Amino acid sequence: MNTSFSSRIAGYFGILFLAAIWLLLMLWYFGLPQIAWVGARNQRLTEAIHILEVKADLQRAWISNSLRERRGSILVVSESRSLASQLETQDSNLQNNFERLVDRIERAHPDHYNHLLLVDPESGTIRASDKAIDIGRQFYDLSLIKRAAQIGASEMVEQLLGPENKPAIGIVRQVRLEDNNGEHNGKLVGLLIAFLDLQNFIGESFREESKDYANQETSLLFDPDRKLLARFPAYTGPEKFVFNPQIAAGFEGTLTGKDGSDKDLVEVYRSLQLNGSQVWTLVHYASKEAALGALKENLNALAISALLLTLLSLLLIRWVAHRLTRPLLLLSDTAKQLGVGDLNARAISQASDSRELLTLSDAFNSMADSIQRDHSTLADRIAAGTAELQKSEKRNLIFFDATADAVILLENGAIIDCNPAALRLFGAHHRNEIIARHISDLSPAKQTDGTDSISLANQRVAQAMSEGMIVFECLHLRLDSKKSFIAEVLLSRMEVNGHLIIQGTIRDISERKRIQQAQQRSEAKLQATLDAIPDLLFELGLDGRYQSYHSPRVDLLAAPPQDLIGHLISEVLPEPAASTVMAALQQAHEIGFSTGKQIALNLQHGEKWFELSVARKTRIENEEPSFIVLSRDITERKRIESALQESEERHRALVEWTPEAIIIHSDNKLKYANPAAIHLFGADSEQALLSRSVLDLLHPDFHEMAYVRAQSISKHGSSTAMTEEVLLKLDGTPLIAEVQSTSITYDGKLAFHTFIHDITKRKRTLAALQESEERHRVLVEWSPEGINVHRDGRLIYVNPAAIKMLGATRAEELVGRPILDIIHPDFHHIVLSRIKNIKENHTVANMMEMKFLQLDGQAIDVEAQGTSIIFDGAEAVYVAWNDISERKKNEQALRIAATAFESQEGMFVTDAERTILRINRAFTEITGYPADEIVGKTPRLLKSGVHDDAFYEAMSDSMLRTGTWQGEIWTPWNRRKSGELFPEWTRPSLGGRHRHSADA
Repeated sequence: MNTSFSSRIAGYFGILFLAAIWLLLMLWYFGLPQIAWVGARNQRLTEAIHILEVKADLQRAWISNSLRERRGSILVVSESRSLASQLETQDSNLQNNFERLVDRIERAHPDHYNHLLLVDPESGTIRASDKAIDIGRQFYDLSLIKRAAQIGASEMVEQLLGPENKPAIGIVRQVRLEDNNGEHNGKLVGLLIAFLDLQNFIGESFREESKDYANQETSLLFDPDRKLLARFPAYTGPEKFVFNPQIAAGFEGTLTGKDGSDKDLVEVYRSLQLNGSQVWTLVHYASKEAALGALKENLNALAISALLLTLLSLLLIRWVAHRLTRPLLLLSDTAKQLGVGDLNARAISQASDSRELLTLSDAFNSMADSIQRDHSTLADRIAAGTAELQKSEKRNLIFFDATADAVILLENGAIIDCNPAALRLFGAHHRNEIIARHISDLSPAKQTDGTDSISLANQRVAQAMSEGMIVFECLHLRLDSKKSFIAEVLLSRMEVNGHLIIQGTIRDISERKRIQQAQQRSEAKLQATLDAIPDLLFELGLDGRYQSYHSPRVDLLAAPPQDLIGHLISEVLPEPAASTVMAALQQAHEIGFSTGKQIALNLQHGEKWFELSVARKTRIENEEPSFIVLSRDITERKRIESALQESEERHRALVEWTPEAIIIHSDNKLKYANPAAIHLFGADSEQALLSRSVLDLLHPDFHEMAYVRAQSISKHGSSTAMTEEVLLKLDGTPLIAEVQSTSITYDGKLAFHTFIHDITKRKRTLAALQESEERHRVLVEWSPEGINVHRDGRLIYVNPAAIKMLGATRAEELVGRPILDIIHPDFHHIVLSRIKNIKENHTVANMMEMKFLQLDGQAIDVEAQGTSIIFDGAEAVYVAWNDISERKKNEQALRIAATAFESQEGMFVTDAERTILRINRAFTEITGYPADEIVGKTPRLLKSGVHDDAFYEAMSDSMLRTGTWQGEIWTPWNRRKSGELFPEWTRPSLGGRHRHSADA
């Protein structure tokens, strides 16, 4: 059926319009990375990843802050003076006091702790607990008690098994008596252990973000063994998340992966440093589908809108096309009338032509018949030639614009035209940026060899005009980025409308040049490697045909080089040697390699022995297999082996008298044992050993290893590497030895010669040394003192305490710095003098007060001493120091307090049990009580009776919460000699060492 011209126009425009709409939608959604056009999909995914990373960082911060808060909350218990005293005296009221303190913590911080208990540091017995049933029981993890009771381990945070065997966080703090300075550095009397339930702890940390988990976001916490510790939101079903096995401990970053149901995920990994050896991994992830869900809905809506828009456009185009084709129908009718007269000539029409075209063809044929009577054949030929020329020009123009290479046309050195590829190559946006420029304007001022670009361009254009075509390489320049590139240029002379012009074809060969240079370097490196190898190297086919060779010595070749390539191995080597080589090729073909086979050749300088190493080359599909054969001259080694055989008796005597054990065994039976072996295995004679199987002397755990070693030696004929094994004496006593075996011929049969070196004592010594080193490392790493080591004026080691006190977060921020960077300038000359004295005299520099500098430039007061040590095999200076800035501040504060204490206001100081420790002179003047009558008593003896117990409890509670209280109080020490009572305004406060003071 013939369709109308208007319908075809509507159809063509509809297809083009629909294709354009869908192309724009795909570009909007997926983007075009080649032109840095980021699609909505990638942009949305990038935003989702950024949001997940921010949330993961917030979650890690919440967990760290929550853990820090809980560590601080139990200080009120661990530093309780009364609790420490009760632990020391084993007071029966210990449990009541502990429950009171725990209740106070629970009221201040509900649900912070799952379980709290006090444990004896020596016996591990639970002395007090928030669950009375635990009292008197043994704590289940005595190794934890041992670690926590070490000196310097004032606080530990570890992952433990909590109540009901669930994973928990354990916070362990030492409970110590006060020392003479009132600090909690006295005797260790107990360990306070607090358990945090992991799931509740994680849930509380993430409660701020609970609304986000409706969007399929999940947070997981893994221990160092990658076992799941906690999950939020909680989920009772099987966990679908699959931990990436390639993730290293401490890794932080964002990856994409799949869960157990093959769903695409975006995974954010963060590490949580629980302590010095335990690192948790926090994983916060969400599905890609959830991140792109809303975007896909937008894409569907846009697609529907595009379809509706296309339909409306088709209707409009159909209407317009119908109106445009009406004149054609009228014209066809007119042409038909003009053509009436000659019915012999007809235009041939196809059945697929439209109705309009059929009508027009009929009119044209009629008109052509009429015109044909008035025009000559020449006009017809001219018209045909013109049409063919137009077609040719159109084809050439299409080829010019469509070619991938940059093409420019030059006239007198100036550019008169260019194709789109040239615009892209030179970084131009429009032809006007290139047209009328001189060709040298597209190059830098100088070429790589220093030649002037203008002179070179004029020279090459003139040469092309003269010779017709030239090819050369030239350095060109991009107009947008001003970056230069090497290009291959073809200049061809051509004639257009009687004028000679130059057509230039330019191709960027920068990448090709880079590959050629890399290939040249690789070939040079390979050639240098081959030249350095003393072995003969051949490349052979599976049939034994020589393909190539490399030899540093031509005299070692079995035939002249010209007789090798293309010939079979059997045509060059004698039969025994050729068979051995072919067997090695077959073995390499089967398993990939062959080593150890030897051949003997009679060469010009006598008999030579060679050892073969064969490897199969990786082959391309349908390529015949080939092999690399290395032939090593072992003539000297064979001579030595012969000499060894001749001196066997001499060596046997050496074996008999060597202090190392040597045995020979065959078929699992001992055939020979030297005296050292007899002594090593506790035998009375050699016969006592020869009656044994070799497996009787080997621990059962090493039987399989011995079998594999024997098979390897039997197959390849080479000795094994020295290995450590556990052997058994005849009485069953185990011993550790280094064992090495090789195959020999003994009494005409294959046997194994085994060398045994007893290293039992060495192992024990090494274990003791490792234990000592580990003990020293723990002491240094956990020491509260700052410790650093420096050599040649630069820091080479700092312990964690030094890192913290110097204001750093990692050792790398300090290691490598000059030592004077952390010393205050006022002490540089003193420190340099002390270092010089330590190095020259190898003495210990006594403790000295000085000032260090933190990384931010803040000065701190320290006490430091140093000595000379050997560190990593070289002499260095070891420095131990303490930050005494706080002590200095306290001393200053004490001096100020002492001055203030002797003020005109009456003052007294009590301890945590409210026992009066000291009064000032104004107190005695106001109350009349001298120090010897009031010190050691409590203010309870001075109660006036005006205030009830609730009044004093409120006062105490305020001091515990805020540290101070002030108000009007009636006290008996205001009693004059007449016995009259009067009120005073009192301001008691809670001191830093749990001492109460009050002034009236």
